Amino acid sequence: MRLRKEFSLLCIVLAIVVSGIVMTNTKDLEDIDNITDTSPAFPQVSAANNTNNDPLSNISLLDDSNSGLINQMFYQKLKEYNDAGYFSTIYESSIQATYYALYILDALGNLDQVNSSEVITYLLKHYDPTTNLFMDKLAYRYLDTDFSQTYYPLSSVLQVNSYAVFSLSILNRLDLIDIPKMINFIWSCYNPVSSGFIGQAYDSDLEEGLKLATMDNTYFAVTTLDLLMNNWIDYTSQKDAIIQFISDLQISGVSSWDLGGFFNDDDFLTETVFPLFEPNLFSSYWGIKTLEVFNMESSIQVADFHTFLTGLYNEEDDYFRISESDYGMNYTNIVATALGLELSDITGFQGISQSEVITFILANRNSFGNWDQSTTVTHHELIDIFQIIRSLKNAGILTQLTLLEKKEIADSINNYHHYNGYSSLSKDYISMNLIYTITSSFELFDRISELDIYDIYLKIKNSYSDSYETGSFNGYLTDAIGFQGLRSHPIEYYTSGKRNYEYINQFPQLRSHQSTYYALASLKKLFKLDEFGDAYHLFELFNDIVNTQFLDDSYSDNYGAFTPLWPYEESQAGYLNKKISFEYSYFAIRCLEILGEQLGLGNVSNYGFNANALYTYIDKNI
Repeated sequence: MRLRKEFSLLCIVLAIVVSGIVMTNTKDLEDIDNITDTSPAFPQVSAANNTNNDPLSNISLLDDSNSGLINQMFYQKLKEYNDAGYFSTIYESSIQATYYALYILDALGNLDQVNSSEVITYLLKHYDPTTNLFMDKLAYRYLDTDFSQTYYPLSSVLQVNSYAVFSLSILNRLDLIDIPKMINFIWSCYNPVSSGFIGQAYDSDLEEGLKLATMDNTYFAVTTLDLLMNNWIDYTSQKDAIIQFISDLQISGVSSWDLGGFFNDDDFLTETVFPLFEPNLFSSYWGIKTLEVFNMESSIQVADFHTFLTGLYNEEDDYFRISESDYGMNYTNIVATALGLELSDITGFQGISQSEVITFILANRNSFGNWDQSTTVTHHELIDIFQIIRSLKNAGILTQLTLLEKKEIADSINNYHHYNGYSSLSKDYISMNLIYTITSSFELFDRISELDIYDIYLKIKNSYSDSYETGSFNGYLTDAIGFQGLRSHPIEYYTSGKRNYEYINQFPQLRSHQSTYYALASLKKLFKLDEFGDAYHLFELFNDIVNTQFLDDSYSDNYGAFTPLWPYEESQAGYLNKKISFEYSYFAIRCLEILGEQLGLGNVSNYGFNANALYTYIDKNI
């Protein structure tokens, strides 16, 4: 209901905007961001008279009035940024991330810092006793998968249920689920045609992509079954077929860089380990670790696999690359080195300096106490820490960490604790939405000058890229220009289709007109839009946004709308049509409004987009 109200309001707002363009061509847009605000005006507080060097010193914490409460909130936000260098962003928890956190803390011997009852309550909130399945937003997003768009790995219905089972096992509460029915569900995901497991219950009527057995689904299915079943005696034929499935995915025969590596699936046209290239250490890890469950790891072509490891190992600096193709930036090389260390141990690979490899991993912890995914890409998603800790544990290396080091790593996991569970992103990933909210709040109370304007400006600027087909800002702020994709694909920034849109209640993109509007509006409030315009061509950004209007009238439902990011091309109409969601037209117009004013382009009607087509689109959606 709330979503419908917000959507209806957005339609009305945009209709007002466009009707002003089409009907009068004279009325400039006024600020409509606060159209839903029916609260009384807040007291105006100014920091103009602050002469103390401490920007926080003018705030009274003793005032019990509304003004004092508001002052305290401002103080807290300023102090947080002053102390930590970021504003905390709360991300949605997932069963996947919750398992990652529990595994890490358990491996480090710090599980006692978890509120077990709280986590169990969170997990069971997503458990349906009638279907005996755990379903969170990642699982529903998987069911939304449109293979003409993007497939997000490690978040299938099967895997979400595996994460839940592993989490409950760590907490010693497997008694809370019906184990035989969970076993039956996992086996229902077995593909009897190709062997291996898919991400949901197999049905011959599923579209081809969803019937595709993958190495990652197979790994989680087998390890979950091995936990829940007493033995594999009744499944000998399936076990043999799974072993053969994995064997068939190892590359052999022709001598090349990929000799000995493993593909994640047998369909070369479907990307099931995005954004990685195949073969890679991840798909190889899932395959070999699955075989290890059956004590069949020696059944692979060991010499060929050692050739593969040799090609990925950097002898000079003692680390592994994840694949021959790693974006030219050592993408995930710290994680890859942990995987390479474990796989070397399992397969008896002697071509590394083990002590130096271990030193490389342990010496590359970040300032938070955990790890970035690589020495060049400073993302520290929870999946990175989990995969490093898992391999260090399996290789018997965690004993080399001191108690203090283990505590530092464990304490850092608190940054991922949100809403009774854990999220894939830590709270220091400042969303552009939050920056917009903060700058708007400080502007409303005439307190913009109290913010660290230049530092925030640099982070917003670093989040911009004009190397895409459309210039745009990232959905979260970055400290440095570079690779900004998130490999855990958090729900806040990644969606694929709309089949279960009512469950997800959002259709976000990592880069879009929405994040671009929040960034431009924030820059304007910080009095930094001019400076940003000196660094990048605002007129090019303006034209980029205009060119994203969807003008293929054969798709009548979306004719006149704006895509989230991509320019309209007739040859891509089918793809773009599936990407359209109403809110992006609103944010596109708001971006054009800010840029048009900054560039002195006059009335919105002169901006070059088809206003009548947009109005027709809005009229259909009100």
